Amino acid sequence: MNRTIGEITSNKGNLGKSVTINGWANTVRLLGKIGFIELRDISGKIQVVIKDQKILESLKGVTDESCLSFTGELKQKTDDKTKFEIIAEDVTVHSIAKEMPFTNKNIKEINPSEETIQKYRYLYLRTEEAQNNLIIRSKTTKVIRDFLYENGFNEIETPYLGKSTPEGARDYLVPSRVNHGKFYALPQSPQLYKQILMVAGMNRYFQVARCFRDEDLRADRQPEFTQIDLEMSFINEEDVITLLEGLMKRIWKDTKGINLKTPFLRMKYDDAVKTYGSDKPDLRYELKFTVRNNEEIYFVTEINKEVLEYLKSQNRVSFAPSGTNLKIYVKKPAKDYDYSPYLELGVARAKIASILGLNKGEDKFLWVTEFPMFEYSETDKRYVAAHHPFTQPDDINKPIEEMKSRAYDLVLNGFELGGGSIRIHNEEMQNKIFKLLGISEKEAKSNFGFLLEAFSKGVPPHGGLAIGLDRLVMLIANTPSIREIIAFPKNKNAEGLMEGSPSAIPKEKLTELGLKGLKS
Repeated sequence: MNRTIGEITSNKGNLGKSVTINGWANTVRLLGKIGFIELRDISGKIQVVIKDQKILESLKGVTDESCLSFTGELKQKTDDKTKFEIIAEDVTVHSIAKEMPFTNKNIKEINPSEETIQKYRYLYLRTEEAQNNLIIRSKTTKVIRDFLYENGFNEIETPYLGKSTPEGARDYLVPSRVNHGKFYALPQSPQLYKQILMVAGMNRYFQVARCFRDEDLRADRQPEFTQIDLEMSFINEEDVITLLEGLMKRIWKDTKGINLKTPFLRMKYDDAVKTYGSDKPDLRYELKFTVRNNEEIYFVTEINKEVLEYLKSQNRVSFAPSGTNLKIYVKKPAKDYDYSPYLELGVARAKIASILGLNKGEDKFLWVTEFPMFEYSETDKRYVAAHHPFTQPDDINKPIEEMKSRAYDLVLNGFELGGGSIRIHNEEMQNKIFKLLGISEKEAKSNFGFLLEAFSKGVPPHGGLAIGLDRLVMLIANTPSIREIIAFPKNKNAEGLMEGSPSAIPKEKLTELGLKGLKS
């Protein structure tokens, strides 16, 4: 078995022995009668000293990032006893790197564009930072799996090819060759399948689930993503919250060496929005809202030139001097369940905290609970489910604008790590929710008939949650974007620049799929 540089050098018994190392040339210095190559693999670097003239001759033309293997005696460096070197006895030149847009050594100096990094992703993934991020992701996933297995969960895969249903983001659709004119949908989440697994008596399910949503991209969003999906039977909110707090403690301890304090702070949705202007507030800084004379909502911060420039560009948020500070405010809404002014002020709060460098320091976890059951969609001109239509309400008999849900979100430093809810397991209640959403009995049967049929066969009370793995690892690794912790991400236009996706499809393949009207 081939050993990494780290494995070989960590074993003191290898000193003075002939070993073989494999990797990429980080730096190449061939000086005539002697040569030095710093060889790098995923575990670290080591200097190779070449004195043999035949080996030096065979290395002519070798460049940085060429792939090589050396065999030679492992020695401690004379000038630094903590480091090692190999005295080369043999070399194999596997391949020579040509016309490099950037290398591991010069990437910071060159500072390649995001487009170049995406196109030559395999070169970027050779950098120490990129490899460390993927290692953190791998380790985090293992910690999660180990923890859930220890807590009685079974890992079960659900289909990628499923049924397109409403009440969500746009689906990625897959045409059926066998059934022309019909389409599968790639899963936005395994929601319906995992609820049916509870009907099937599986009790505790989890999955490291690949999910797909056809929506606009941003720093913490990709068209395909991974979530830690779980569901449990015969539980309530406290069971889910306790389990997840234990999971976060384990992750932070094993990946960062930090002992988190539990239980985490909890806050009702109304309090979070009316105090911080967000359903995922960053609690690493204060900037709390105050209501003045029931007319305006405001917070106070220091006067700063960049803050003033930002505020001048905002139409709905006003500001005025307040002693030596600055008061930032909006008009208070007329109705208690109109959250829009609070949310607008919350955007300003987060931006100003970023400008002032307040969004730093110890990680702050938060549970946000008692979300509105419904929210009004100006686009659709109707109420839609704030979470999803299978979330259990606190009281089905409340007016629609006052009804709360048994939903809960886990928040970290201003990011939603994940969310879930206690599900409806009563057929009558489910039908009432469909009716409030304007979903007819016919539509409900067409879109969710298989779930409703399962629910008529003895369904347990159940609930669960999904954690965004990409976003979680982004926060653990402290990277600015989830692209940094995904091996092969898409760009802002949902394109894979390295492989050239999406791409046109030959006409004969479109015809085979029954898509004759489309251009190839």
